[in-house]
Amino acid sequence: MTNKVCQGTLACGPEGLLAAGQGRFEQNRPQIVGIRRILRPEEIEAFKAQLSPHHIAKGHDGSTILERAVREHNVQAVAGLYTTIAFAQLGAILNITPEDAEEIVAELISRGSLSGSIDQAAGFASFSSDSALDTWDSSIAAICQDVNAIIAPIAERFPEFIES
Repeated sequence: MTNKVCQGTLACGPEGLLAAGQGRFEQNRPQIVGIRRILRPEEIEAFKAQLSPHHIAKGHDGSTILERAVREHNVQAVAGLYTTIAFAQLGAILNITPEDAEEIVAELISRGSLSGSIDQAAGFASFSSDSALDTWDSSIAAICQDVNAIIAPIAERFPEFIES
C-alpha cells in the first residue's frame, strides 16, 4: 500500500474506511477505526503507543476511554456479522465477560448507536440492519476510493507532494 491522501480525516484502505491522522495515512502507521472489522489487540496496542498519557487515563469504571471505545466498536463490528448472538459468545469473541457484552450492547442500543434488541431471559442480542447507514457507509467508501484513485497517480509522479 502506498501513502494515500484524502481531504479531511478519512481515507480508504484494504479494510475499508479508515481514520487518517492529519488527512493522510501511511502503511506503518496503525489505523484504529475500520468499518465492521474487529480490532486486534496488536492494532490497539500500536495505536495506544501514539497517545498522550491523558488519553489513556483510567475512568470511573477502571477502563480507559480507548478501551471503552474499542469495545463499543468491536460490538458494532460483530453486529454487522450476526443477526442474533448469545452474550456468552459475544464475550468470547471480544474477550470480555458476557455481562460486559450485555452492558455495552444495551448502552449502544439506548444511545441509538446500534439497532437491535436484548432478550435478557435467553441471554441473546438481536441486531437489525439500518439500511440508511449501510447506504451512507457505501457512499463514503466509494467517494474515498475515487479520491484515492485520483491521488495515486499524482503520488507516483510527485512523491514530494505527498511527503510534505
